[in-house]
Amino acid sequence: MIDFAEIPSNILSASILGGLFFLVSLVFFGYVIYGHFIKYKKVDLNYDALTPDVAYFHEKGKRDYQEDSLYISELDDYKKSGIVACVSDGMGGLDFGDEVSEYVVDCISKMFPLSFFAVDENATNIRRISESISNTYHQKAGATLAMVNILNNYMTFYSVGDSNVMLVRKGETTILNQKQNYVSLLIANLVKAGKPTLAAYGNPRARALTDFMGNTVSRVLYPSKPIRLYDGDTIIVCSDGVTDVVTEKYISQHCSNVSAANTASNLKLMVRNRKNPKQDNYTAIVIKLGRPIV
Repeated sequence: MIDFAEIPSNILSASILGGLFFLVSLVFFGYVIYGHFIKYKKVDLNYDALTPDVAYFHEKGKRDYQEDSLYISELDDYKKSGIVACVSDGMGGLDFGDEVSEYVVDCISKMFPLSFFAVDENATNIRRISESISNTYHQKAGATLAMVNILNNYMTFYSVGDSNVMLVRKGETTILNQKQNYVSLLIANLVKAGKPTLAAYGNPRARALTDFMGNTVSRVLYPSKPIRLYDGDTIIVCSDGVTDVVTEKYISQHCSNVSAANTASNLKLMVRNRKNPKQDNYTAIVIKLGRPIV
């Protein structure tokens, strides 16, 4: 047993003060951790969730058959399970595009509900889907993937290939995911070299994909942190059959102050009215977020 009478008073006082300081520090850091993790989730992720209004179109274009596929999760319990919506576009010029795109969205549907914060794990599971396609078709078939996961006013996305995830906010459209095609690679190299980028678009390989579902090792793109969503935001997930003929400017003009169904109808008519003789399949999912009218 320690005899405190034998310990000099100055050492004893320092020990007591040190212990008190350690205890106060422990409480302080515990409060900080609570504030940054538990309170963050309580305030932000359980905040009164915006109400989703969802619509889509799924058109064949001038192709002989439909190679786009789509999936929208059930919305009955969106506040708890979130929303998953995705579009997969079978690669043109290769066989079995329709089969592969259907396989991709079917696999995504089986992943629902996703763990919203487990983005690395979700990306790994998407790569496994791609590996399965590669093992079956040996790179003789492939598809793209553009996918969003929305939970309580936050969104993350996953993409492989050149299908699109767009955010329309306050009249401006932003494409959130980078296209994984050869023209994007050319543009990046030209910008790095300080050269004009116009020549990239005329390259015969411009539209060739540098990554896709069915590649040997697919690179899944996703943001480093969730994207905050606000009342009035519109999310559009679509195949490149839409964005190849309709610019972000026109998309913004036809998304303001209308329902998801009207937005989808407007976008579909814009593509159709372009009367492109080589119009690709064109598919889009429109998700509008807002406060319910009481």
